[in-house]
Amino acid sequence: MGSSVWTPAAVRLLGVSVNAADRVATDATALFLEQTAPPRTSRIGVLGPDAGEVLSSLWRRGFKRAQAARSAHPAPDDTDTRLDILFVAGSISADRATVSILNAAGGLKCGGGLVVDLAAMPVEAEDALIERLAPMGFEPRPALQPHIQIVANKIADAA
Repeated sequence: MGSSVWTPAAVRLLGVSVNAADRVATDATALFLEQTAPPRTSRIGVLGPDAGEVLSSLWRRGFKRAQAARSAHPAPDDTDTRLDILFVAGSISADRATVSILNAAGGLKCGGGLVVDLAAMPVEAEDALIERLAPMGFEPRPALQPHIQIVANKIADAA
């Protein structure tokens, strides 16, 4: 699987194996790419606890415009810098995911895609998060892997 970005000290400190750390990023990234099939020129914003590993994996796969998502407020004339896809990687609760999405959604184009990785989130939190998406300007759509990912399109900027 290649060399890991995890140093031996970090692996001992965190108590994870190098292969497990690589597998988390690879699995989340592979599932994300399978679901969205974005062109390599897409602007992809990644946020969440696993963002660093996922970004590294996306860059290795040739997605040079992948970046850490940040708080952004809508700028109508600034459509060239808005994200095509917002990927929330490794959220552990609906509340944290909601706050993250709200903070970064302004940087996502209308019609852009939202993908939320649910691997670390309890199953009951999925329904709560789906209910919160419509008021934030998103329309959920069927995912290839329900209960593993939530997929939605941005239909409007949140009021």
